[in-house]
Formats: sequence, C-alpha cells, structure tokens
Amino acid sequence: MDRAHPPSRRYTMAVKTAKNKQNKKNASVPLKLHNPSTPMLLFVTVTLPCLFLASVLLSSLVSPTADAFWHKYFWHRILPRPSDEYLAKNPWAALAMDMIYEDQPSEAISGIAHQLQSDIHIRLHKNGNCCQEGKPIKLLKGSTWDDVVLTFRANLPDQLKTDESIKFFTSDFEITSTKAIQTSLLVGATDTLDIMYVEGGALFVWSTRHVGYKFYPTNVAPANQDAPIALETLSESPRVFRVSNFLSNDEMEYLKSFASKRLERSHVGIGKESFSDDRTSRTAWDTNSQTSLKIQRRAFDLIRVKYQVNITDAIQIIRYLPGQTYIGHTDYFDHGYDNLDPALPGGTNRFVTIFCYLSDVPEGGK
Repeated sequence: MDRAHPPSRRYTMAVKTAKNKQNKKNASVPLKLHNPSTPMLLFVTVTLPCLFLASVLLSSLVSPTADAFWHKYFWHRILPRPSDEYLAKNPWAALAMDMIYEDQPSEAISGIAHQLQSDIHIRLHKNGNCCQEGKPIKLLKGSTWDDVVLTFRANLPDQLKTDESIKFFTSDFEITSTKAIQTSLLVGATDTLDIMYVEGGALFVWSTRHVGYKFYPTNVAPANQDAPIALETLSESPRVFRVSNFLSNDEMEYLKSFASKRLERSHVGIGKESFSDDRTSRTAWDTNSQTSLKIQRRAFDLIRVKYQVNITDAIQIIRYLPGQTYIGHTDYFDHGYDNLDPALPGGTNRFVTIFCYLSDVPEGGK
C-alpha cells in the first residue's frame, strides 16, 4: 500500500576518455639490459594468482567443506551470473554457471549415483513457513537422491504425497541432489538443515520468521558487488520485507532521468484503465531499456522465480509533488475485473510488488 504527502518531490519505482598526445619524434629511449624489479613483478602478477587458483581447485576436490566455502565466498563474487540470453548462446558458459551457482548433481554427467556421506537431520517446512517448527526427518548415510525424495514424500501432508511436481528449497537454492543437501548444510554451518516444500503450480515464498529477522539471499547478484542484498522482516502478515542494496546509485539516477520527460497522469485499473481522484501522482513506464531489463531480472532472482516476459510488469516510475497521493489500496485484485486467476489461461494478477525509493524528503508522507 502506498500513500504519500511529501513537501518536496519524491520519486519511487514499483521495480569518453581523452588522451593528450605528445610528439615523441626523434626522442631517444635508453636501452635497459636488466631490470631488478621484473622478477618480483612477475611473481606478484603471475605466479601468486596461479598458486592461489591451484590451491582453490585442489582444496575443493579434496574437501567438501572447502568446496562449499569457495562457492559462497569466492566464485559467486568474482563471477556474476550472465543473462539468460547470453547463456542460451554459450553452452560452455551455461555449464560453468550450473556448476558454480546451481550445484547440479554430478551423477547426471557421470551416471554414478551420489550418496550421502553421513546421517543428516532435516526439518521439513511448508513453503513460506520456516524455520521455528518443522517435521524432523533423519536422512541416513548412503542414501541416494531417489531415497531422499521418497523420504521427503512420505513426510508430506497426505494430499501432496503424490504431487510429482513438488520442489524442495533451502535458504540458498533449490535442492535437486544429495550433493546439494551436503553443500547447503556446510554453507549454513549447522547440524540441522531446514528445507521447505513448494507444491506444484505454486511459487516459492520467503519466510518472515519474525519481525526484525534479517538475512542475505545468496541466489541474487547485487547491483553493488561490495554490498550484498539484504532482506529484513517488517511484518509477518501481510508479508513485508525491507530490501537493502537492491539498486545502484547509477540505476536510480538513470530512472529519474528517464522518467523526467515521460511523466503522465497516473491511472487506475487493469484492462480498462481510467483516471481517479484517488490517485493524483504522475507515472512513466520503462518497459525494455537495458537498465530496466537488468532490474526486472534481478527482481525475479530475488523472489526465486524464473524470469518470463509474459508475467512481468514494466518498471513503473512514480513522482509525487506536494499534496499528491494514492489512497490505500491493494495491488492484488480480488474483485471487479475478469479473469483474475493467474492459473487460468489469460489470467493475470500480481504476486509480488517491489517498491524502490529513488529519493528522500526530510518529512511528510504516510
């Protein structure tokens, strides 16, 4: 819900180098037969990085703990995930990203079933309801992924036991193999792993846990590599999170500049839009600029939903001047329009709204 009465402008988003050349004609260059600093320079710029990478690879092969550590604190930071379009055109890059980000099971390549290396304690939770309570499960050493799935299904509610499209998630990624279970357990540095089940046709939902709970999702690359995206629970019902470090300063300035010459009176409704005295702000839409698409994909990564053009809104940039407002409302339509069920052909509605404040004011606003 959004209502604003700021005393000054407020913007929100609902998601050459020149070289001096000198004439060096006839300039003499002294010939140096030996430079004492060259060996040290080569050692620092070539030998040390090679030794470091070799140690990373070797330790990852020998130790699962080291493998989980390097995935979380090294590979994810130096290799931001490329766009889906780039990965579709570069199969080798796609394979590398699967190995780094998704932790796909190695048995799909080798044909050898990967087994759990030890007993693992699990708490199984309903989607969006982690992690205070859960059904305790013990996965036995030597279990394959098929064994794990059968164990999970046996502990689901009766109406879901035969759901073939059900998915399982930790706080880090979707679980699709025994290796992913062990990796997630090591990354979380815990004795018990919390896993959420998402029934077929449903979408993953972040758990609120409790007001004030803060966490850092590892499945989304931040706009600023030096500051990770953070989610903090503001309300359990309705489910509201404060998202930090979602946009960069450059992205915010771009959106304001883009909107400045395109702002028009805001409308209300879906399908049959109209103007209303309940909404007096001005709006601009950024549908397909490079910056807009980058932000849209980041938003989908944040909520752990695969990006699809046909289910996303364009970025809506809204400006409020003093006295302008949008009265209390919900973004989800439950009446007044046809075909509001997204599960039906042609159905449309909103699952998540992300507000990004592009400027601030000293006071005002509700």
